[in-house]
Amino acid sequence: MVTQIIAGLKNFFIFKSSLGANEGEELKKILYYYPLTDNTDVQIKNVGFVEGIIQFTDTFKPSSHVNSLHTNKTRHLYYQPEKDFWMVMVLKLNRSTKEKEISNDTEDLEDDIEDNVYEALLKQAYLMYRLFWGTFKDAKNTDSLKMTLEVFYRAYLQTIKLANADVLNMFSGIQYLPVDKHCFLKVQTFVNCLESSYDFIENASFLYNDYLIWSGIEPSDMQVVYQYLVGTLLPANVETELLGGSMPRNSTSPFAPLRHGRFITGPSNLKSAKTIGKVPKVYLFASGKSQEYHLVVYRALSATVCLFIKGDTELTLDLFKTLDEDLNTKLLCIVSDIADYCSKQIITPNLSDSSPRYIYFNNVNLAYSSNVHLDNKQSGNLACPKESVRIATEMKGNLPFLGPAGETIVKTMNDFWVVMKTSNHRECYIALQQKNASLIGISEEVKRLCDTELKGIFFKQI
Repeated sequence: MVTQIIAGLKNFFIFKSSLGANEGEELKKILYYYPLTDNTDVQIKNVGFVEGIIQFTDTFKPSSHVNSLHTNKTRHLYYQPEKDFWMVMVLKLNRSTKEKEISNDTEDLEDDIEDNVYEALLKQAYLMYRLFWGTFKDAKNTDSLKMTLEVFYRAYLQTIKLANADVLNMFSGIQYLPVDKHCFLKVQTFVNCLESSYDFIENASFLYNDYLIWSGIEPSDMQVVYQYLVGTLLPANVETELLGGSMPRNSTSPFAPLRHGRFITGPSNLKSAKTIGKVPKVYLFASGKSQEYHLVVYRALSATVCLFIKGDTELTLDLFKTLDEDLNTKLLCIVSDIADYCSKQIITPNLSDSSPRYIYFNNVNLAYSSNVHLDNKQSGNLACPKESVRIATEMKGNLPFLGPAGETIVKTMNDFWVVMKTSNHRECYIALQQKNASLIGISEEVKRLCDTELKGIFFKQI
């Protein structure tokens, strides 16, 4: 048995097919290319190869472009985010033998690498760029676009965790924190008060320990902002807090509050600051056209408040000082109530080998929940075999062919059962390890899990 393993990123490039139409001008097509060590001849050759594949496959199905290409040593992923613009990711593969004896005539090759996962990574790479720089076509000119692509992807490509990518990358979901009516009303009142008190604040979002409680922007925009917050911005901030000793090191609760409030984007120390520091501009697109905002992020008592300030607003130190005083005063009571509520809801998870593992995703509000992944850092820390997660990924890829509701059950060689249930725009993937179970027994166990863990929100009662 031979398996394929991701060995790393071989190439990543972006080109515009409408440029460099004349012979000898092929280099003009290339807007960004990685790695820089490849000379121009290699770059032109690789881009020309991709263009040839795209044009050739378009003759068979012009309504749908090719998404991937498989070779023995590489996997090519193609994505067209905008007209004439193409993004290409080429992965290096290692082939490892699982069994000592392999037939010389044929090799049983497992398709361990799911195209859909890496297509999602490629799409996420575009959406994250668009969040901070806008669309490709909105760039002032080609030289300006090349510069921004170089600045962004030089850092971004270092953060992609190819080896640990799985079905969660296809969801890019948001983890919500369910709270009682009292806490939720306090948060909503707090946000409404902010927006009404400061006319330059267009929208606001409220998170508690990386869980979203309230967002005033559309889910499609919040999805990208959330990935940036929990994947990049907040982890770096928490590490700073740990070094500074502001977080209890032996906390009995994952919802234990921090003590100090400060701006994460903007002046970190208002008493000594002479400038406002770095405040990123972001672009939101839910309205159908790009809207520019300053993203001001404030963190206090384990709560994170994201303020989307109109792009034409002049940010000053006095403005930040006013916001700091207001936010710090109002957050104390709110977060204290949330912390008390969460501390009463904590249940020690059952992490025995036989306990069910599930991934839940709601396509309406993009919410997800999982006890398969033991952290949000894509560290490969899984509570069930990778094979089960791979099967769930295959099921997710086949979802468009199954209709609006259905169920699929697969049994693996190591006595795991993987079940996918879909209904009412919701998806649930469940992995159970039961050696002598029957289909009826597995169905009953899945029903029990949906009734207890998902609390009746998964399936519409008829």
